[in-house]
Amino acid sequence: MEELTVEEIITATDGKLLSGNLQAKISNITIDSRRVKANDLFIALKGKNQDGHKFISEAISKGAIGAIVTHPPKVNNLLKAKNIILIKVKDTTEALGNIARYYRTKFNPLVIAVTGSNGKTTTKEMIASILERRMKVVKAKDSYNNDIGVPLTVLELNSQTEVLILEMEMNILGGIRRLAQIAKPQIGVVTNIGDTHLEFLGNRENVMREKAELVESLGQNGTCILNADDELVKTIGDKFPMTTKSTFGIENPAEVFAQRIIDLVTEGSHFLLQGKYRVHLSAIGRHNIYNALAAIATALKVGMDFAEIVTGIENFKPLAQRSEIIKVKDLIIINDTYNANPQSMAMALETLSKIITERRICVFGDMLELGDQSQIFHYQLGAQAAKIADLIIAIGKFSPLVMQGALKAGADPQNVSAYEDNEKALTKLIDIIKPKDTILIKGSRKMCLEELVLGIKAYYEKKTN
Repeated sequence: MEELTVEEIITATDGKLLSGNLQAKISNITIDSRRVKANDLFIALKGKNQDGHKFISEAISKGAIGAIVTHPPKVNNLLKAKNIILIKVKDTTEALGNIARYYRTKFNPLVIAVTGSNGKTTTKEMIASILERRMKVVKAKDSYNNDIGVPLTVLELNSQTEVLILEMEMNILGGIRRLAQIAKPQIGVVTNIGDTHLEFLGNRENVMREKAELVESLGQNGTCILNADDELVKTIGDKFPMTTKSTFGIENPAEVFAQRIIDLVTEGSHFLLQGKYRVHLSAIGRHNIYNALAAIATALKVGMDFAEIVTGIENFKPLAQRSEIIKVKDLIIINDTYNANPQSMAMALETLSKIITERRICVFGDMLELGDQSQIFHYQLGAQAAKIADLIIAIGKFSPLVMQGALKAGADPQNVSAYEDNEKALTKLIDIIKPKDTILIKGSRKMCLEELVLGIKAYYEKKTN
C-alpha cells in the first residue's frame, strides 16, 4: 500500500476525527491486531464472533498509529500516553470498502474479477500463473473474495502494479455489485453457476442474479469471459451484451476450447487447445480443464500469446485442499476439504470414479448454506456415492441423510456409516484403511475435514515405517 493521509481517509469514509493529525500519513491498513506493524492503521471490524473494538489497545501497543471505530474506546493509560489517531464511522466494514474504493482511483491497473459457484480461486491462480510471465500482478490471497477480502486486496495496489486479479463472492443480492464498485474491474470471468449459498439466496436463479452483478458492472466497454457449457452463465451473457465477449468450453461451440482430452487421473490431463496446442495440466479432473480454459480466454483478451499461455498453465501447481492428490506410500488421498456444494461433490465423485484402485472410500462432511434443500441434496449425495464408492463415511448434522441415500441406492449397510464429528470418523477410518485404498475427503470449510487428512497421514506414515 502507498501512503494515504488521515484527511484522505476521513474524506473516503465520511468519518469524524476524534483525535490525531489530519496530515499524518498511513502506510498500511490492518484488521488483525495480532499482525499489526509499526504505523499501521487498525480497523476495528465487528463480526459474528469477535468485535475488533476489544483489541484496539493491543493494536496500539504493537505500534498501530491509530484506529477506525464505530464508538470511542475506553481511555486507558496506554491510549492516554499515545497521541493516537481515532476516526469514528458508522460502519467499520463499510469504511474499509470505502477506503479501498478511494484508493483504487489513485491507480490505473487492468482489473480482472472472477466469480462463480466453483473454481474461482483455481481460475484466479491460473490467470496469475500466465500473466506473471510478463506483467506485475497483485492477486487475492487464498479466497479473499468478500466485502473484507476484496478491499484488503485492492489496498495492496501500488504504482508498479499492472494487473489486479480478484475473486468476488457474496451471499446477498447486491453484494458483488458493491465489490465491483470498489474494484472497478474491466474484465469479468464467470466460471459456472450452481447451488451455493441457497440459505441466503433461496434458489439457483438468485445465484445467477448475484453472479450477473459482476457482468452488469463491467458496462458496455467491459470484457466478459463466460462458460459456454453452462446454461445459466450463457443466460447472463445474453442479458448483458458487451462490447467484448469471449466464451470457453468443451461441449458447445466456444472461442476457447479443449479437444482430444486424455485423462491422466492422478497426474492431471492432456488436452489439445484450439485444435493445435498440446497442454499438460497437472490439476486433476475435468472441472480443472474448464478452469484452465477460463484462464486462457482471459489471458488472450489481455494480449498474451499462446506460447506464454501454455507455459503458464503447465507451470500451474494444484492448490492445497482443492482436488489435491496426496500419496502416502501406496495410499492415495484426494484432499478436497476446502469447501463443498452439490456440483463440486459431483465433480469430485467423477474424478474418483476414474481412479484404478483396490477400494474407493468416500468421506463426506456436511455441505453448508443449502437452506431448505439441505436434506434432499445430502440424500442425493449418498445415492450418487453408492454407485462409485466401496465404503462411505458421512460426518455432521446431515450424515444420516447421506447414509439413507446410499442405502436406498443399494449400498451394503456394513459399508456405510455416519458420525457426529471428525474424531469418531477418524477412528473408523484408521480402523478400515488398507494398502492401495483411494480416499476422497470433501466437505464445507467449517467442517475442517483437513483434520482427517492430517490424522490419516500421521497414522499411515507411522504404521508403514
